[in-house]
Amino acid sequence: MRISSVRSTEIPANTEALRWYELRLFNLYRILVAIVFGLLMLSNLGVRYFELRGPILTAGQIGVLIYMLAAAGIFAVSESRRWGVTSLTLTGVGFDLIMGGVLLFVFGGLSSGVGVLLLITVAMAALLLPGRLALLAAAIATCTLLSESMYSLSVERATDRNLAQAALLGTAFFLTVAIFYWLARLTRESQEMVERQGVDIANLAQINELIIQRMRTGILVVDGDGKVRRFNESGWYLLGTP
Repeated sequence: MRISSVRSTEIPANTEALRWYELRLFNLYRILVAIVFGLLMLSNLGVRYFELRGPILTAGQIGVLIYMLAAAGIFAVSESRRWGVTSLTLTGVGFDLIMGGVLLFVFGGLSSGVGVLLLITVAMAALLLPGRLALLAAAIATCTLLSESMYSLSVERATDRNLAQAALLGTAFFLTVAIFYWLARLTRESQEMVERQGVDIANLAQINELIIQRMRTGILVVDGDGKVRRFNESGWYLLGTP
């Protein structure tokens, strides 16, 4: 009897499948955000509830149209898996950060609550990207917040409170990266350990089967009805090689 061991290369494959699942959720979230802001900017809701008019409204409409097309394109490419998880995540995070900056200027800064969208983007980047790239995403998001706050401070005569809020939210970005990156790493390591244990158990079962088959003592396993359910090679000869 020939034993074929279970390969440990299946473990990274399962971990990669988890990353693809997380990326799909991220892409669906991006499409949802694009649809919501598309409805706001392309209908009269933005004018009615946020008093968006003139060049600001036009810039927001152009931005959200590009973002909707980008979200749909990234989702389509992700489903076809033509690119890797890291490349797709980087592309999506890049569009998210750009669109987040546009929305900050369109809706009037941190008071609009748009900064929360950047926080979610940074968290997903920490889950799917290597540590340095996730920190880069947090740094770009922080620079976006500070740029909008300084613009409001110099042009719109806003208070220093906006700048303090931007600094606090930027600090939250880096803390989010640290926490979510640690959680993602812990989850993947735990999954790999469980799957590795499963591989070891499967290999041990095959080794036991090989030992039983090579034993000179005949082994027969009979159920309650007297039917032979299992036997080794010596047992097969004892039965008369049926």
